[in-house]
Order: sequence, then C-alpha cells, then structure tokens
Amino acid sequence: MQVTQLPIDMNSSEIDDITIDPEWQAEQVDRLLGFELLQQAIHARYQPIDAAHLADKVALDKGMAYRIVQSIQRNFK
Repeated sequence: MQVTQLPIDMNSSEIDDITIDPEWQAEQVDRLLGFELLQQAIHARYQPIDAAHLADKVALDKGMAYRIVQSIQRNFK
C-alpha cells in the first residue's frame, strides 16, 4: 500500500489548533485544577491532594500547581 499524503507538519502555519497555543493553555490551568478539586469534594476525599498528582493532571511543574492551590486557599479564607 502506497501512502500518497505526507504526515502533518506540526510546525506548519496551516494548522490552526488552539490547544497548542501556550496562551490558551495558560488560561485553562485554573479550570483544570478547579475540576480536580471539585472531583475531590464530590467524592468526599478530603485528604490533601499531592502536588505532583495535580501537576500530572494539568501538565505543570509541581511547584506551580502548589502555588495555584495555595492561592485558591487564600481566596476561601
């Protein structure tokens, strides 16, 4: 079987995928972290959430996830 179409070049200017835009990704971090915290509350899991676990879920370094969670906690006090 002969392939007539070349694979997509991810750096091509023809691709208009919002999910690879770093600005869009940054805007979604709070939403994704909030969803993870909501899941914990819905399932009554009140133990601390490991920062590394959150970082894996939203593709951040664990220090950033920790700082965002600390910011959320300050807003609820």
